[in-house]
Amino acid sequence: MKKSWIYFVLVLLLGGFTWYYFHREENPTYPLSEANFNVKDTNAIETIFLSNMKKENVKISRTQEGWILNDSLDVRTDALSGLLRVLNKQYAEKPVPSGYHDDVIRELSATGTKIELYTKQGKTHCFYVSQIPGPNNLTYMLNEGAKRPYIVKLPLENNFVGIRYFTGEAQWRSKHILYSKHAVNSVSVQYPDSSQYSFAMKVTPPDSFYVETNHPEHSLLNKKRVRSYLGFLEKVYCTGFESVYGYKDSVITKGKQMATLTVQREGKAAESITFYFKKAGRDTKGKLVLNGVEYDGDYFFGFLNHRDLIVMNRNATQTLLRRGKEFFEADQE
Repeated sequence: MKKSWIYFVLVLLLGGFTWYYFHREENPTYPLSEANFNVKDTNAIETIFLSNMKKENVKISRTQEGWILNDSLDVRTDALSGLLRVLNKQYAEKPVPSGYHDDVIRELSATGTKIELYTKQGKTHCFYVSQIPGPNNLTYMLNEGAKRPYIVKLPLENNFVGIRYFTGEAQWRSKHILYSKHAVNSVSVQYPDSSQYSFAMKVTPPDSFYVETNHPEHSLLNKKRVRSYLGFLEKVYCTGFESVYGYKDSVITKGKQMATLTVQREGKAAESITFYFKKAGRDTKGKLVLNGVEYDGDYFFGFLNHRDLIVMNRNATQTLLRRGKEFFEADQE
């Protein structure tokens, strides 16, 4: 009986080995001059450049405080992690068949993404990545100076690799705004049409706060509310970025302003968001009517740091734009 079990186990092992031998995916090795797509040590990457023929360009750089986008912006950590993963795992399966060669070259030239990688030693990689999936989600790549493009895959995956190589700044930007490791020194919210609600908050470590308002207060400062408000500043996300310049200019010059939030952090330049009402559109569900004009009640515009027009949802907007007297109210049971 014991021998039968031993034979049975041996047959299973032999069958498994045979299946693996005939079905395994081997990664063929091609000369780096033709297929330099894989990055063994992504920790050595210092700078990443991504560009295309639409004149979209992004630069992602490693600094002592982390990765930054285009020298000054926060980068999406999930997008960067995804790109670094495919750089480390992707491999050239085989050259593109000669019958598809010319079509793939034209596609890469017209719509492909160019990526350049730099370490402390200089440029290590430069290749073009297709942005249109081939049959069965195939991804085509062409190394700079190479004669033939290659089919590039991820081990044991049938995913289109090119999806990770996008070039829009708004796609790479983190929607996590106002966040910083530096401590908050002061916060102010100014309402141009309702100055009685405006306030200025000062923070003195470790646990001293002062809130100045335009409303006469006769109660003690609610430090719990102050701490909760300051904590929320670390968790603010915008819904998205508005990239159409003409539209942004129209909102800033003609839009109805709500308030301006300013945050000053230790050792950092002040950051600000000026909030505007967003005019109602066809898809608007909840509407606000002010002076006979319909506005969106669920989404608002924000002019971030005098540079970017962002979209904020109602929850984040209401939480940021508190009224000064609320910090002197007692919490209800």
